[in-house]
Amino acid sequence: MKIIIVLVVFLMSFTCSSLVAQVFPHDGDALHYRLIGFSFPKQEKATRYTLEIFEYHTEKDGSTETKKLLEKTDTINRIIATVPSFDKKYMWRVKYLKKNRVIHTTRYYYFSTKPNPFSDTSVTRVVILDSASLYKDMLVFFDNTRTLYDMNGQAVWFLPEIAGATNNQITGIRDLKMTGEGTITFLTDNNVFEIDYHGNVLWRGPNDGTVSGDSIERYHHQFDKLPDGHYMAAGISFAMRKIPDYVDTNVYKGRNTEIRNDGPYTLINCGTLIEYDSTGKVVWSWNTCDHLADADIFTPGGDNQIHPATHMNGFWLDKEKGIVYTSHRNISRIIKAEYPSGKTIAHYGEDYTHDGRILGDGLFYSQHNCRLGKDGNLYLFNNNVRLRSAKGEDHTGVSTVLILKEPENRQQQPEKVWKFACNIDAQAKPLSVGGGGVQELSGGELLVCMGASHRNFIVTRDKKIAWNVLSEIKTQEGAWMPSGGYRVSAVEAKDIRKLLFPGK
Repeated sequence: MKIIIVLVVFLMSFTCSSLVAQVFPHDGDALHYRLIGFSFPKQEKATRYTLEIFEYHTEKDGSTETKKLLEKTDTINRIIATVPSFDKKYMWRVKYLKKNRVIHTTRYYYFSTKPNPFSDTSVTRVVILDSASLYKDMLVFFDNTRTLYDMNGQAVWFLPEIAGATNNQITGIRDLKMTGEGTITFLTDNNVFEIDYHGNVLWRGPNDGTVSGDSIERYHHQFDKLPDGHYMAAGISFAMRKIPDYVDTNVYKGRNTEIRNDGPYTLINCGTLIEYDSTGKVVWSWNTCDHLADADIFTPGGDNQIHPATHMNGFWLDKEKGIVYTSHRNISRIIKAEYPSGKTIAHYGEDYTHDGRILGDGLFYSQHNCRLGKDGNLYLFNNNVRLRSAKGEDHTGVSTVLILKEPENRQQQPEKVWKFACNIDAQAKPLSVGGGGVQELSGGELLVCMGASHRNFIVTRDKKIAWNVLSEIKTQEGAWMPSGGYRVSAVEAKDIRKLLFPGK
């Protein structure tokens, strides 16, 4: 008899624990987001569930004042709702309904939302110039404020303080975006990370110098989770390279230069691509300097000096096609290579060497973000800033969005099939000196980040503006000024549930 009683108590305890685990938010949770995925146990007899959310605060005498904010009904036991504010206290409960009759009501659960230090509207703001005419329910990550916004410029989530990741006043957050699995990736000054919506770290880069040959990999610009579960990051390595005879070595006085038996050498910056498996093991890598000629690296700049840094700022990997692209800002170059062999297929960009290797001279300068679209064409943000001795007629002092059709052979040139000039209005500079990106949305429209120019917008294929916003920050004197970002990234309405309930 005692055994039976103990077993019953154990089963009841296990059942209660299981039900509690299905409840979210839990009592006492402090959330860094207003857009919340509420979850609760399913009941077979219930045909619908009604979520009720209340704001509450405690008076000095200990009494509690409550105010009902909203209710939402659905047929599944996971309901998405947005509470009005950060830095508030809330409580919620669920009513189980069979047809129109309440058959059960849960107890109240209590949680709060944290203050939002990164998108405090008294310090930073998103100015809506043209409201969204498309994708009205989409969300957009802005990496300059570590924040996920709705299309009205209201913050719904921010990147929380994470020990070893975003703490210790780390400021360089870049490439904040959702993965295909509903997780979130980003990079900091110190490492690359994958987290879930709640801020739990799922993966971080080894950053051990396996590829760079140094103590760290110097991750920068871009970090992706690949469809097969692997990860790819851009890194930096340094190497000594012989200075060609045609270069006046006087320009290197004061630089990291040394004289060897066969001539002068100087320290150069090499971009790396590093692919990791889920355990953090390097499974593939690629080094820019292995695929560039001296003429690519030792090129004259506008000040008649030599600048041996190619500044790799983006990549795109398509394993199915066996192709990888890398973007190099300082030499206005996109390199197309075979994957996994790494063998160079083509060079696109500024042809200052005139040696027949480079195709597409004058199409773009100092570009950011190269990627393949659904049509198989190459998409990029053309900053259109000349850093070398270019003479392209297309340079107009206006950044552009470009779509290029690649040539079928080396006897042909890349074809510009679509172009959009970013001189939309007088509210922001039309020329961006750095940053920027292009993301193709599900309907074919393009979400564009202008980087340093602090404008982000959606443009249709017939060149209509479907959303147009500016990112601004307030100075200590109280004036609003442009706040440039690196990239923005969309979470379309169809993917929001995946973000809040990954794997379900």
